[in-house]
Amino acid sequence: MTSFRSDPYLWLHLSGLAAVPLWLFVAWLGIAAGYPIAPTLLEMILLVSVGIVPILVMQWKRPFSPFGLLLLSLQPSQLSLEQRKMLQRLQSNRTHILTGLGVIPMIWVIGQLYALAPLAQSATPIPNHVLGLGVAAIALLAANLFWQVPLSVVGVLLTRPSQFDATEPYPVAAISAAFTSPGFPVQKILPVVSSASPAVAPPPAPVSTAPEPEESETDAIAIPTPDDSPDPSEPPLASVKTAVEASASVEPAAAVAETAELPAEAEPTTAEEASVTDAESATAATTPTADESATDEMT
Repeated sequence: MTSFRSDPYLWLHLSGLAAVPLWLFVAWLGIAAGYPIAPTLLEMILLVSVGIVPILVMQWKRPFSPFGLLLLSLQPSQLSLEQRKMLQRLQSNRTHILTGLGVIPMIWVIGQLYALAPLAQSATPIPNHVLGLGVAAIALLAANLFWQVPLSVVGVLLTRPSQFDATEPYPVAAISAAFTSPGFPVQKILPVVSSASPAVAPPPAPVSTAPEPEESETDAIAIPTPDDSPDPSEPPLASVKTAVEASASVEPAAAVAETAELPAEAEPTTAEEASVTDAESATAATTPTADESATDEMT
């Protein structure tokens, strides 16, 4: 189905055919009210003149714009290119022929309502026949409107896609004067249906739950590529790292060596040992050695 046939406004007005039986039922109750005051043929001509002819003339001269809803209608400047082409198709001869042929079944229905009027004469709530004719005329006017507008929509839907594409869009400035658009003009009523198919989003990529490896010191060091020439003023990174490791290993070794060279001072454990040590040192100081006694004898 082409895009212009998917317009929601067309299908909304096409569904208005469901209201036709209801309005015909109201017209039947009006015709059945009271007793006739004029010949049946004369009353039928009166009802056709009031309830059918005005809608027929409107659809021929100034067609009903389907781009509206109840008391609202789209502004002409808000209509899309395809919608303005639809308005151009409403002015075509096909639409005029369909609306003209649509009058025939409505006249036949009015004759059937008169034939079945005695069945509803005792059930109608309308008190007299004059008021009943007024109600019947208004009901037939509404029923014919809900009949003729869908017929014009059918004329648009029957348009071939190639013929529709070749149709010139209706000028925006002439829409208000060429079409009947009852209701307050607004900018938006129903959502716009795009002819382009929606793009299918690709499935999301699976997310890995594995923990990321920690960055080591070796990875943190940037390894120069062959294209990057080293700066001669800067020392090589490997030599700096080797010097730092060597200094870190030498300093503890030197500290251990200095500690080993320091003489260990013997501390006396008790007072008796300290006194014995002092006596021995005094005796050694007062006792002459053999060399010293030999020297004294020669003197």
